[in-house]
Amino acid sequence: MLNNNEFLKSSHKLISLREDIEYLNFNLKKYPKYLLNAKIDLSKFSSILNNDFIDMNEEIYNKLIRYFSIQNKIQSNFNNIPETNFLYQNKKLQNLVTTQMTYIMDGRLIKFYNDNKSDAKTLRGIIRKKKRFPRNEFIKLKEAFPCILAGIRDYAEYIPLEPEIFDLIIIDESSQVSIAQAFPALLRAKKVLILGDNKQFSNVKSAQARTTTNITYRNNLKNSFIQNVSNEPAKLERLDKFNIKTSILDFFGFIANYQVQLKKHFRGYKEIISYSNKFFYQDNLEVMKIRGKTINDVIKFSFINDEFEVDDKKDNEEITFPFFSSEDISKVSHNTNINEVNFIISELKKMKDSNSDLSVGIITPHTNQQKILMEKISKLPERDYFFEKLHLKIMTFDTCQGEERDIIFYSMVATEKMDRLWGVFIKNLADIDVDEEGKIKAQRLNVGFSRAKECIHFVLSKSLDKYDGSIGGALRHYKNILDESKKEKSVSEVDKNSKMEPVVMNWFYQTKFWNTKKDNIVFKPQFEIGKYLKQLDKTYKHPNYKVDFLLVYKDISGNEHKIIIEYDGFKEHFTNIDEVNEFNYQHYYNNEDVYREKVLEGYGYKFIRINKFNIGNNPIENLNLRIENIIKPRQLNNQILSNIHNTIEGIQNGDMKECPKCKSVKPIEQFKDDSLITGYGRFCIDCKNIAGTSKQKYKKCPKCGSPMILRKGRYGKFYGCSRYPYCKGTRPYY
Repeated sequence: MLNNNEFLKSSHKLISLREDIEYLNFNLKKYPKYLLNAKIDLSKFSSILNNDFIDMNEEIYNKLIRYFSIQNKIQSNFNNIPETNFLYQNKKLQNLVTTQMTYIMDGRLIKFYNDNKSDAKTLRGIIRKKKRFPRNEFIKLKEAFPCILAGIRDYAEYIPLEPEIFDLIIIDESSQVSIAQAFPALLRAKKVLILGDNKQFSNVKSAQARTTTNITYRNNLKNSFIQNVSNEPAKLERLDKFNIKTSILDFFGFIANYQVQLKKHFRGYKEIISYSNKFFYQDNLEVMKIRGKTINDVIKFSFINDEFEVDDKKDNEEITFPFFSSEDISKVSHNTNINEVNFIISELKKMKDSNSDLSVGIITPHTNQQKILMEKISKLPERDYFFEKLHLKIMTFDTCQGEERDIIFYSMVATEKMDRLWGVFIKNLADIDVDEEGKIKAQRLNVGFSRAKECIHFVLSKSLDKYDGSIGGALRHYKNILDESKKEKSVSEVDKNSKMEPVVMNWFYQTKFWNTKKDNIVFKPQFEIGKYLKQLDKTYKHPNYKVDFLLVYKDISGNEHKIIIEYDGFKEHFTNIDEVNEFNYQHYYNNEDVYREKVLEGYGYKFIRINKFNIGNNPIENLNLRIENIIKPRQLNNQILSNIHNTIEGIQNGDMKECPKCKSVKPIEQFKDDSLITGYGRFCIDCKNIAGTSKQKYKKCPKCGSPMILRKGRYGKFYGCSRYPYCKGTRPYY
């Protein structure tokens, strides 16, 4: 029997032991490998009292405890590090830099006004009178305004002629700036950045400059250059580009230190920019804008007949146009089309009725059509809504550069009886250098058909096959794009919770692979491949997998390629994300993804996994290359199969023969027997045990000890193991 004191002591010991066990149970679970090595089973009380940890000497025990202590401390410190978001932090830094820059610039302006009030008033008067800035006052103005927006002429007319007065001068739309216009700005710059597109309009006035006057100026410049600078052929060749008709963009193309094409296109959908991309930029543009609506809302065709009716009217509803009297029609001049004007006005009224706020532009090839559109729309009671709410702009193909609108109507004017488009557009794009005005006529197409952001609406008065030349090709191109785009899946079919799946689908539809092979391609987003496989294979016991995209392509040989394209979100598809980078991400896919990929590969599907690490600088080209590599036929590089092929070929050529006794295929020399008339026996010399009939030395295989036979390879004779291909031992032939 225990007395009270002993009972209390024992109780305290048990309670303390229980607390120790609970502590061990809670903490040791963090180290499962150690528990296994130390032979500790937490479910068995005896292993806690009797294990390798208990038998450990004091020095090792102290080191282990110190290791656990340091590990807990490091882990605790890392856990206390706040989670970082690069995009958020980057945006925050950008906002701080912008705020600081604004503060500095505002401070300069206030300081300039407070310290130089009289100078500020003087400069205001100079600006109003459009006079040249005095040098000292301009330096003060530049310090107050470190970034100055100015027209190209302002450098010559107002800014002092001082070399390198600006650290950097940026000239935008440089294809429209001639060398003569840019020269005053260039003289005042330390560095120059030229932005422009030589596929768009150049300076019209410079292009129309008199040739004789231009030649006179160039000859004078050349003589002066030879006398005062140099007569080296290389420098004279560059001087030849110093032409009043040459834009500053073309000129700097010969002398620039660095050039780059800006490929990303943000304005419109790929279908809208498709003509320019194909015929002017060689399909190098990467369209970033994703189409979230049907193609019928992006490309529209309306065909007008002679009775003021629209061929594509709905429900056979007759559309009348009460905007013109018979007197108006009788006054119609050349290069106008009243029917198209009527139709466009009716469309504008529909937009007003629906309270639309999309901006609208009208582009026509003829100035007379532009004038009559402007005149008739200006007389309508809705004119203020059209020009103010819809920001309506009526333009020709020559005047639309720099004018972008959500919706662009194209009034092409031409009818079967009257068509003067041949004078506006080039007949054949291949004849740009042959046609006298070929470059400008081609640029009209590029500029005119790249103005829309949301919709292009062609208003035509004859069928597409009746349009000739490059303009006919352009119109038929858009009709083909309209038809072909209906084969594409809608962005609404992808996973609504994924921000990247619509982007990946947009990339795919811009690849060369899709655009050249679409007739042989089936492309399905969010394909339920698990259900599909269950229908084909009753033994399929895996989950009902769903893949981002299934691509099925049948090549010219009739082979079917089944490819799964997946975009792997960083948090959803990777483990230990703190350790993942572009060099090791393949090893950190979660187990479910790896298992799913292996299962589907077992059914013949190939995978293309896309993530932020392998997307590349050009996602479209990258995706196209990966698809092409998968479907590319490959030659088998299998040594066993290669040897089998060589053996079959040797038997067919008579260089090898099968021994019916040992069932081995051996070189014909192994059957040589001088005692026979033919010189060769039926059985090999190993089976006949004939010595000296060949140069066989009966060597043993250095790997397995089996007999070796004389063989012939690409480098001559050698001894090979008779158990080949199961043993590949060899010896040289002497």
